Amino acid sequence: MLSQKSLSLGFSVISFFTIASTNFGVNRVLADNSRLFNELESRVITNPTEEQKQQIAEAAFIYAYPLVAEKGKEYQDLAQQNPVNPEGSPLAIVNSQFNLNSRLSTPTDPFFGPNVDTLYGNAYLNLSQGPVTVTVPANPNNDFYSIDVLNAYVDTLGYIGDVGPSVTTPGSLNVTAPGSYYITPPGWRGIVPKGYTQIKSDTNSIWLLSRTYVTNQASQDSLAYALNLQSGYTITGPGGSGYTQPTVESEFAGVFALGQIPLTPRQLADIATTPTDDPATALVAFQQLNADLSDNPLSVGGGGLSRAKLKNLIANFALIGIGDGKTGRPSSSGPTITQAQAVAALQAALRDTSASSGTLGSFGTNYLYRTQTARVGIAANTPQESIYFTPSTSDGTPLDGSKTYTITFPAGGLPPSLPGTNGFWSLTAYDARGFLIPNPDNIYSVATNTPNNLVYNADGSLTITLSATKPASGTANWLPIPAGSPFRLTGRDYLPTEAAQNGGYTFPNLIPVSTDK
Repeated sequence: MLSQKSLSLGFSVISFFTIASTNFGVNRVLADNSRLFNELESRVITNPTEEQKQQIAEAAFIYAYPLVAEKGKEYQDLAQQNPVNPEGSPLAIVNSQFNLNSRLSTPTDPFFGPNVDTLYGNAYLNLSQGPVTVTVPANPNNDFYSIDVLNAYVDTLGYIGDVGPSVTTPGSLNVTAPGSYYITPPGWRGIVPKGYTQIKSDTNSIWLLSRTYVTNQASQDSLAYALNLQSGYTITGPGGSGYTQPTVESEFAGVFALGQIPLTPRQLADIATTPTDDPATALVAFQQLNADLSDNPLSVGGGGLSRAKLKNLIANFALIGIGDGKTGRPSSSGPTITQAQAVAALQAALRDTSASSGTLGSFGTNYLYRTQTARVGIAANTPQESIYFTPSTSDGTPLDGSKTYTITFPAGGLPPSLPGTNGFWSLTAYDARGFLIPNPDNIYSVATNTPNNLVYNADGSLTITLSATKPASGTANWLPIPAGSPFRLTGRDYLPTEAAQNGGYTFPNLIPVSTDK
C-alpha cells in the first residue's frame, strides 16, 4: 500500500528559459536559471552588488517557495473558513484529524487546478515530538483512494492507498484491506510497532492530501460511499504524558510574532502578477520564509544536492538575511533586500511558465520546476499515481472561449490505466488563473465518472465539444469554457500504464470548429 519516493524515468529535465524583470528600477534578463543556481552553488559571493542581491533573492524564493506555499495552504485550511466543508472549519488543532471535503470541487473553491474526480482531504502533522500514526479502513467496493504523504517542500515521500508501479517500486493496486502507517520524524531511530508500515520523513512538517474517488458524479450512492470511506482515515499523535497537542498558534508562532498571518498560495500568486499594488507584501513573503524554516531548515530542501554545493547555496542566501534561525524581521537578523528587490525576485521566481519540466513529486535539484508546480498545481501526483496532460491545438495557438473546439479520442484511445485496476481519466477546463469555470449546468469535466455525459460515436470513438454556449444537441459530451476569455485544460490519467508514464500516450489535439460573431 506504500510506494516510497522514487525518481521515475521518462520525463526530461528542461530548465532553460528567459525571464525579463523590469520592476521598481531593477532591470535584469536571466537567460538560464540553472546557471544562476550553478554559480551560487560553486562559490560564496563576497560583498554582493545590489543586482546580485536581487538575483540571490530570486534563487532563494525559487528554492523555498514550496515551503512558504505549503505553510500558507496549511493556515488556510486550519484557520480560515473552508467553503467545501463549512461545518468542519475552521479547525483549532492539528495532528488529530483530516479536514475532509463533503462534496466535489466547484468554482467557489479557492484552489488552483482541482480535479472533479475525487473528494479531497487535508491533514497537517508536526513530527517534532515523535511519530504519528495514520490508519485507513477496509474498502469493500475497491474504489480508488490515495493519501499523498508530502514533506514541507512538497516532495512526495510515499502513498497510502492505490499506487501504480514505477521503475523502482512495485506499487500497490486495488487496496481493500485496512492498515496502519507510522510516519517518523527526521533522524528517528525507534522501533516501528508490529504490523505497521514506516514512512520516513525528512521534515517535521507533513501534509497529508487524500483523494477519494467518486465513481459517478451523478450518483448519491457513489458520493455516500466515498464519504464513508474517507471518514475512516484516522490520525493518532505520539501520545504520552509529555506530549503537547500542536495548535494553530504553535504552528505559526514565528509568523504571528511578526504581526502577520501566513500568505496563502493565492495571495502569493497575486503578489507575483500585480506586485505594484503593495510592494511591501513581497518583502513580507521573504520574512515569512525565514519564520517557516524553524521546523524545516534549508538543508532538507536540497533535493540531493551535494553537501559542498548546498553549503555554498545556503551561505549565499544568508548574505541577504535568508536562512535558518533568522527572525524574519526586516533588520540585520532578517532579510536585508529592499522592497524593490523583493518584488522583482518574487515576480521572476513565480512567473507562470511551462518551459521547465521534470518528474512530478520527485523534483530532486530542479528547484524551478518544483516551484512552478507548487505555483499552479501544488501537490501534483507522481507519475505512477497519475499523469497530467495539457491539451492544445496542433499549432499551439492559445485557447480562447470565443471559439468552439472539439477533441476526439479514437476507439480504444482513451488515456490508458493499468489493466484490471480502478484507474480512471478526466478532462477538466479552467480559466486563465487556474479556477474551475462557472456555468449554469454545473459541468466542470468530462470523465470516467460522468457516464451519463458520455455518448460514443458509431465507430467507438468519443468526441467532446468545448464551447461557451450549450450545443444544440444538449449537454452530452460537452465541456463549458469561458465566453471570450482564455482558458486552459488538464487531462488526467490515474494509475496509468508504465508506457503512458514514460511518454507512450499522446493526448489528442483540439480542433477549432468555429468563431462566434
